[in-house]
Amino acid sequence: MNAKRFANSLSLFVCLFVGILAAPSAAQRRPKSTDGYMNYERDFLRAFYPELTGKHYFVTFEWAERFDQPNDNADVVFLVDVGAGAKFEIVGCCYGGSAGWVVGPQAIYSYGEGLGSLELPPLPPPPPKVEPPHPQQYLSSTFVFDSQGNLKRFFGKRQLTRPELDIVSQVRVHPDMTDEELIAAYEKSGATCDIGDRKAFERNLPISKLEQFLGKLKKLRTEFERTEFDARPDDRLSKLGYFDICRVFLQTASKGGAPLEYRADFESRRGELVELHLVPDTSSSR
Repeated sequence: MNAKRFANSLSLFVCLFVGILAAPSAAQRRPKSTDGYMNYERDFLRAFYPELTGKHYFVTFEWAERFDQPNDNADVVFLVDVGAGAKFEIVGCCYGGSAGWVVGPQAIYSYGEGLGSLELPPLPPPPPKVEPPHPQQYLSSTFVFDSQGNLKRFFGKRQLTRPELDIVSQVRVHPDMTDEELIAAYEKSGATCDIGDRKAFERNLPISKLEQFLGKLKKLRTEFERTEFDARPDDRLSKLGYFDICRVFLQTASKGGAPLEYRADFESRRGELVELHLVPDTSSSR
């Protein structure tokens, strides 16, 4: 084999090999151990909340199961928090307040007999209990997996920064705002798209990030909703096309079984994933 033919064959082999590695996986990523769950959750939060990386934060995992008879078929639930320190860490001493029992004259009197009609003054009420200070947590989340390792539910709540104050609250506090001022306030809140531009918002949804964990996904439908209790179709925000939640229904690729359907909720300003649910009707076939 001459050098040119060898080089062409090698190039073809490299291209095929890279193509195989780059092909999207049709299978859902399923953890098999406690370490696997925690790595999954850490990777998931890094993917959907990249602004938390590189800041030397800590992640706290909470997990529980039955003490006597662990149930292999039970759901696996993790509470995961990301903050300036471990969630349970005490960062200072608490002054004031009380903890435990208060020992006073009544306690001493209860051990004495023959003291006659001696009346002791009532104990003063104990001071309010003061909780010890803990490191600030910037993200709180919940992961629920079924017994096979499929992700069933996810909830995420990030601490909002001051520029991200709810646009609805601004309208209530400043009802005299013009539409131009309202649009400008929406842009300053950290919005990635113009208010009411639903097509651009849908194009920017992080579906490809979800596919890293759920496998190849097919988009079934998209819904835009107002969740405010007093929202009306004719209010100012609705007329501008504002929405609180973009709800996307997705279907996993079918491979050796019926496909699963998920409902993903994204908040309106930055498109962050706030909830993910496995639609119950699709889980009964497993």
